[in-house]
Amino acid sequence: MKKIMFVLLALCLLALPVTVMAQQEVDTEATVTVALTTIIDNLDYMIHSALNASGIFQHMFEPLIDLDPQTVTIVPCLATEWSTSEDGKVWTFKLRDDVKFWDGEPFTAKDVKYTMERMLMDDYNIGNTNYLNNQINFDKAVVVDDHTVEIHTKAPVPALLYSLQEVKILPEHVYSKLTPTQAASEVIMGTGPFKFVEYVKDDYVKMERNDDYWGEKPAFKYLVFRNIPEASTRVAELETGGIDVAQQVPMAQIESVNASGTAHTSAISNGCRMYMGFNHENPTFTKNVRLAMNYAIDWDAINQSFFYGAAPRMVTNVNRPWLNENLKPYPYDLNKVNELLTADGYVKNAKGFWEKDGKELAPKIMVYYEQTSERYEVLLSIVDMFRKAGINAEPYYLDRAAAFEKLDKREVDDMFYIASCTSYEGQGDITDLKADSASNYGRWNNPEFEALFDQLLVEFDMNKRAELLNKMQEIVYNEAAIIPLYIMIDVWGINNKLEWEPNPTGRALMKSAKKYK
Repeated sequence: MKKIMFVLLALCLLALPVTVMAQQEVDTEATVTVALTTIIDNLDYMIHSALNASGIFQHMFEPLIDLDPQTVTIVPCLATEWSTSEDGKVWTFKLRDDVKFWDGEPFTAKDVKYTMERMLMDDYNIGNTNYLNNQINFDKAVVVDDHTVEIHTKAPVPALLYSLQEVKILPEHVYSKLTPTQAASEVIMGTGPFKFVEYVKDDYVKMERNDDYWGEKPAFKYLVFRNIPEASTRVAELETGGIDVAQQVPMAQIESVNASGTAHTSAISNGCRMYMGFNHENPTFTKNVRLAMNYAIDWDAINQSFFYGAAPRMVTNVNRPWLNENLKPYPYDLNKVNELLTADGYVKNAKGFWEKDGKELAPKIMVYYEQTSERYEVLLSIVDMFRKAGINAEPYYLDRAAAFEKLDKREVDDMFYIASCTSYEGQGDITDLKADSASNYGRWNNPEFEALFDQLLVEFDMNKRAELLNKMQEIVYNEAAIIPLYIMIDVWGINNKLEWEPNPTGRALMKSAKKYK
């Protein structure tokens, strides 16, 4: 088997196979076609629920502050500079004065104010109210002048810049006149490098280069995102030249793509973390049971089997650069499983499974990843390990909408298997375990953790924030609040005539791509 090299997040590991391309003429009139597992489900970014929607919308709408896609560090976008008040509750942003929406109208501070207030409107606050409250603690936006805006928060928010990258600015003069139905199905208007052309639900989104864009203009004319859920179809179209980029090439097909002569693969850790969560209000999941389930997983075997050893193991739910490096993953140790469960009063029954007071330890694990997906296969391997350890676990599948309805209502009885993708700021990662967070699906509540979180919310010093995050991670680790698994690996298939590199955000950001004739 050929050695496969991966690009991991820069702070983890770097190893990128470089494709050397002869000097060719760039086709400025070209169409670049990207096949994703899902596309947008409507034209209003504030109410979308599709997995890849944020990355698609990012080509058309822009935030005040953005992340550099390769370094995942804060960079200016529609705002050029910013400052905070002494109490940390007022952020002042200076805006670019050379930005226009696609219809030629200028971008101003009033559009920022409108966008943030729109997120709180009843028709648009699906997920966004929680976002503004939990991540930004938003109070109000104040227009100082056309190119200066203040964002007021109810308390100091040191991580505000990271959170603002998800707030993409809409033109007030367009969207304030639309009904929710119109905004979701008819009209789309932004400042981005690509202009909207056409959308066919469950099929494709087409965009055209914005020749009046304020920044560096794309090197090609049209960008198309296609919805191709089946991995085999994505790979087949990639190998025959029907598409330029394919998301989530299965590991087993990497060699086939690289040998096609048409395309190559590039893999990168995307910062999304896979973990298992417990319903902490279910008395079954004592600390000893939670610890035992962590010790029951032979991660090295899974990593070699599915990821060629390339998937970074998680220790808590926090990603680098904020990961507590002093913590080590729980080892695979069946003796420790036996010790912990015996101490909790469990005994092995005739079937070889642990039981207590006549009730078998048989957690049901909710999963919404398609049963043909690699992530689902990983779960099945973990379930087999649980059973080998005497824990009679069983997965059950729900489609994504039904699963998140249960998660959002805190109605998962036992366990869930999920990815958490945040903004590369430690607070965003750890928020999944804050008691009142919308993403605390397992209802974990630890007073010591909450007290430290309260300190984190008002601490602007980066060194002190790191110390707080380290302490919080120690609590999560020692309490086995979750079962942390791995940082997800994205394998992208790329046409050999396209110059493009994947990035740690996990999004198909195509602005910098170049297609050759």
